[in-house]
This record gives sequence, C-alpha cells and structure tokens, in this order.
Amino acid sequence: MVDVQTQRFRERVYADRQGLVNRLRGETYDEGYVLYPAAEGEADLIIKDAFQEQISEPIEAFMTRLSAQWWAHRQRRQGVAARSAFYCRYLPEVGFDWMVEFGEEGAICCWRRDQRQRAWRLALPEDEGMFHDQLGAFFNARAGWRWLLSAYRAEAEALTVSEIQPGYVIGARRGVPGDLHPEAREDPDLEIAFSRWDTTHYDTLEFLGGGAAEGYPFHEERYDAWIGAEAEAIERGEVEIFVLAESRRFVEAVEELACGRAIGIDWIDIDDDPHAELYHGPLRLTMHFAYAYLRTIHTGLSFPEGARRFYGPVIDQLEDAGDLLDVARRRLEGYDIQVEARQVLVIRQSPNDPPLGRWGLMSLAGSHAFRGQEGEDAFLRFLGFDPEAGRFTAQRPALDRCPITGQPARLTKLIRPKALLGFDYKLLAGVDLGEHFVYYALEGETHTIPLHADQPLEALETAYQAQLPTARAHLQAVIEVGAALLFIGPDVGSLILEPGRVRALRRGEEVRGEGERGERGVAYAFFSDALLLSLSPLTRPAREAARMRAFEAVLKYAPRRLWAIDRAEIIDLRGPSIGEVVWPQ
Repeated sequence: MVDVQTQRFRERVYADRQGLVNRLRGETYDEGYVLYPAAEGEADLIIKDAFQEQISEPIEAFMTRLSAQWWAHRQRRQGVAARSAFYCRYLPEVGFDWMVEFGEEGAICCWRRDQRQRAWRLALPEDEGMFHDQLGAFFNARAGWRWLLSAYRAEAEALTVSEIQPGYVIGARRGVPGDLHPEAREDPDLEIAFSRWDTTHYDTLEFLGGGAAEGYPFHEERYDAWIGAEAEAIERGEVEIFVLAESRRFVEAVEELACGRAIGIDWIDIDDDPHAELYHGPLRLTMHFAYAYLRTIHTGLSFPEGARRFYGPVIDQLEDAGDLLDVARRRLEGYDIQVEARQVLVIRQSPNDPPLGRWGLMSLAGSHAFRGQEGEDAFLRFLGFDPEAGRFTAQRPALDRCPITGQPARLTKLIRPKALLGFDYKLLAGVDLGEHFVYYALEGETHTIPLHADQPLEALETAYQAQLPTARAHLQAVIEVGAALLFIGPDVGSLILEPGRVRALRRGEEVRGEGERGERGVAYAFFSDALLLSLSPLTRPAREAARMRAFEAVLKYAPRRLWAIDRAEIIDLRGPSIGEVVWPQ
C-alpha cells in the first residue's frame, strides 16, 4: 500500500514529466526526482536532476550503474533518508515515458506511461529482451542488435527478427559466404518472419554486411564498431544481419524534431532524389535525405537518434542564424535588412543604396561569443557597427588584436570557394584564384574576422609573413586513409596555401613514428577543416572515397563548417617546416 506522501510525489513527477515531454518531444532529456520527507509542519524537499549523457550500455549494465552511482549518491541528504525516487527516460521510438521507482531499499519497479497519462507497473528488466517485451523498443538500439544476435545463436542459428520501433525491423540469419547479393536470394523463412508485420509501406531492405554495404559512402561507426563478438562472422558472410524499414517513419522522426524547434520542413525532389528543405523565416537549408536515412540504419541507431544525429546540427544552425537575424533587425533600427540567397544577411542604409556588407549567417551561427547583451554588441561590431556611436564605422584594426574583443589575434590566410553562400569576396582583402578566393583574416580565440578590401595587400602580406613562424594548427583528429593521412581541425584545409605548414604536419607524423619519408606529396584540401596528404596522386575512386572520409570526419567534429574547398597542390616535402602543430590528445 502506497502512503499518501509517496502517491502525491508520484503524481507530481507524472505531471512534471508530461509537461516536459509535450514541450521537448523527441529531445526530452532524462531526469531524476528524489523525495526527502520533512519534519512535521515543514514542506517536503524534492530534488530534481537533469541528465544529458548519451547512454550506450545495455539495460542491465545501466540498472547496475543507476543504483551504484545516482541512487547511492541521492539516498541520503544531510542525514535524512530519501523516501522515494524516480529516474525517468522518454522513449520517442514508441512514445512511452519509462520510469524506475526507488524506495528506501532501492529499485522497486518500473513504470510505463503513455501520452494519455495511463501508467502500467513493470518488473525490473533483466536484459534488452525483457525491456523490449515490456515497452516495444530496446533501451539502446545497438545493445538490441547484440541481444538479437545472442538470441540467434541460442535458437541454433534460426532466423531471428525483432523491432527497433514500429516500421523498423532488424534480423539475423545464416549467411552464404561469397554471396554478394544476399537480398536477391530466395528465403521462405524470411518471408514468413516478415508476415508478422504489414509490409505494405516497407520500402527498404538493407544488409549491413557484404558487398552492397561496402559500396556506401560512409565508413565510420559501421556494424563492426558496435556489434560485438559476431563482427568477424558477419564479415566472413557466415551471419547476415539486415533491416526492413519504412522510410516514412524516418521522415516522421525528422519532422517531429523540426516541429519541436518551430523549424519548417518541405520535402522536395532534386534530380529524382529526395531532399529536406528546412526553413526558419527567410532562412533555408537543404539536406540530402538518403544519406542520413541509410547512415542511421547502418550505424545501428533508431530513427529518432538518427534524426538528432544528422539533422539536429542543421536545425541548431538555423535556430542560431534566426536569432542573429533578429538581433540585427532589433538593434539596427532604420537600416534596410534583408536575407538574400536563403542564407545571406545584407544590410543597406536604405533599400536602393549599395550594401554596407554581406554575411553568411550560417557560418556565424553557433558562436557562444554572440550570446547575451555583450554578445549582441560583439556581433554588431563584427558587422562593422559601433554600438556606442550608433553607426557603421570604417576602421583599420591592428593586425595583432581582435577588433571585437581586443584580445591577441593572429593574421592568417583562408581559402574559400567563391560560390560559397554569403561569401562576397569582392569586399575582402585577398587574391582571386579562379574558383577560389584567398583572403586575410584576424584569427582570435573566439572570432575570425575577414579584413576588408581597403586594406593594402602588401602591408598585410608583410605582417602575415612576420607572424607565420609561430602560427599554430590545432588538430582534432588524424585518420589513416589507405597510405595517406587525413588531418582534421579548424581551417586546416587552408594550410594548402603554405607548403611549409603542410610539411609541419608530415614531419610531426614522422617524429611520432607514423610517417614515411618521401620527396614529394599531394595535398588535397577537401573541406575548410580537412586536409589529406598523400605521397602519390590518388586515383579518382580513391580520391572520392577519401573525400567521403573527410566529409564524415568534419560532420563528426564540426558539422556547421562543412565548406567544400576541393583543391589539390603538389608539395615538396624536403623543405623546412613552418609553424607549430597542436596534436589531438
């Protein structure tokens, strides 16, 4: 029998979670609630914890850690024992809020609550299979895959299938080594297994191992990185793992994510290939659909997880860009402010005047330096507007100081494609290289400020060369791509302009015992944050594969900076190195 105090606490948790789920939907974070009873005549104390961690462990490991860490820490406070507690996790795959209830003796039971506020009491789950039976989804999709393969072995390698969520079925069966097209092989058992579901809308059958999967343009986080002990058997073709899915379910997950952030979405075909066009007011971004959808499947994520992983950064970017646009409109009253080419902020004194400037809002989005009142002032100064004087001012900043923060800065050169949205190269101090433009900028700790075209290039080059010996390249990752090395870091692609700085990357690898000596190499600047160095020119297929590895890496480390450069240069590796390299930890 539950006492009145505990029942009121439970109802408080139910109501609180319902409001959070209604507001955040698929982005609802985990929470913990703990009730400490008060002395007679005083109010009870309720402590609430928020958890943002990405959980990758199976349910049995999580339950052990939850009791040993969170509950052990919260069980007593200032000598008072907790009477009751709840740990809550929303499952967007099935729309249930799952709760673990604790009493004085520890975990008691679990609860499954739906959006109509109905609740079912559940036993404490012992493994992913039991959790799935209770809720219709796995606690962790990748752990669900591992459980499925354990069940496949336990069933004497009979065909085994289960649902990640409605519209997303996973399975394992005995393979035929050497079969490059397992999807074409007749399998009556597979047809019988699929008959459990209405397959009318299922339009995707993917095998995660084998030749077809190897041809996809993504490499990181494939099944061998998370499937566990069965990875080698899958690679040999002895076991086949597959997905039967409805693409519309992934569409729904993306739409729910966008709707929760007040971001509009249109689905359009470009050359018979579906794309998502996301928009926030006049700002728009277009994303390829099939890449995110298939990568979600092949990386073992549920559809809500895939939507957050691959569409979330773009939605963040649109939100932040919209905030900057609102700041410009609110603070620059009296000026004509427009958005052109879907992403470019254009400011004029009046509608018929020439632009005072053009800025790509997407490239500025996400800067924490533009938060709050001081951040807004910094943004206006970035635009060339003096908040104190109340007007745009023409200034020639010192070449060793950030004009926004006044902190030390370094003169650098950056390369960008002239076609980049919001990149008006005619306004910048630099050199035209045909499809690309190289421009001077002041690089500080929080801002990189392009210098305007009224700056004398000779003076800029002299100052740049003087600072070059102490320039630093900050690397986030070094990845082997065949015999070549892929370097990932902020604006590392622009190092292609300075052979000496590329040599510093190579020498660093030799010092670390990971490089081979050679006289000449080829540097490929695929993206602003990705540079590949090869001792010999790459064939076209090898170059395309390397570019996709670079794309995946930039998507992982800096998803808002996917600015393609696609330029190659032959590098003499025998000359002196220039500058310093800060290697990833």
